[in-house]
Amino acid sequence: MGKEIKKNYDKKSGFWPVFITLVVVAVLVAGAWCLMAFVLPKTFADFTYSIGMENYAQKLYVRDWKTSEDINSLYSALNIAIKNNDSDNIIELYELFSSDNEYENFVKFIDAENLKIDESPLIKASLLNEDNYLKNRYISALICENKIQKAFEFALQSEINLSPNCKDMGNFLFGNFATNQGFLLKDNFDVVLDGRTTSLLTDFYTYFNALVNEFEKDYNNVETFYIVSVGNRIQLVGNTINSLLEELGQEKDSQINEKLSEINENLSTKLMD
Repeated sequence: MGKEIKKNYDKKSGFWPVFITLVVVAVLVAGAWCLMAFVLPKTFADFTYSIGMENYAQKLYVRDWKTSEDINSLYSALNIAIKNNDSDNIIELYELFSSDNEYENFVKFIDAENLKIDESPLIKASLLNEDNYLKNRYISALICENKIQKAFEFALQSEINLSPNCKDMGNFLFGNFATNQGFLLKDNFDVVLDGRTTSLLTDFYTYFNALVNEFEKDYNNVETFYIVSVGNRIQLVGNTINSLLEELGQEKDSQINEKLSEINENLSTKLMD
């Protein structure tokens, strides 16, 4: 009986050192974690992102931007929000990012880096204009949050490049409003445009025709990814025109549809070369 009690006592006495050791280790790990998060937020953000802790990494990138004003960190946080389709954070982070003094230089730098990427023409075609991409994601987020009028007013602030070329098409921010249910804006449409409906539609047509001319002129003269990019933009603008026409109570433009079919066939041929 005495030996059995002694045996049980020895088992219990061995538990506490192990328990205390585990607690100390946990405290040290937690302390190191917090220290890294505050002292080296960007480095720790890179680490936590690499192990799948994206939301936490996003917060660390924002924290680093607030202390270091490093636009790279804000860009990383925004990209996480975009990847997760987090509309609230896309809106907040894009507004911070785009108001940074280095925004224009930064997106041009991203464009230059993307040109060096060795990818298929389809993928590379989508990476040619970071400013256009981010603005459209911002508009999409606003629409998701039912801030449609704000989104459209933002789109109107970006002047359409009516003399585009294959390597510089400018921005087009109206594609998100063209849906299967018609051109988004409904009751606020005339109020926001303030009588500019005709001029806006005219600009769309001018832009569409200019893009088609560039596509046909440079079809065999520039890299395939540029042609794919222009072809995709033509599709977007053409569909937007038809959606806007329907909102105005008119029929879709048959000539636009014919040209879209022709562009599609040419793109398919180009990608098979």
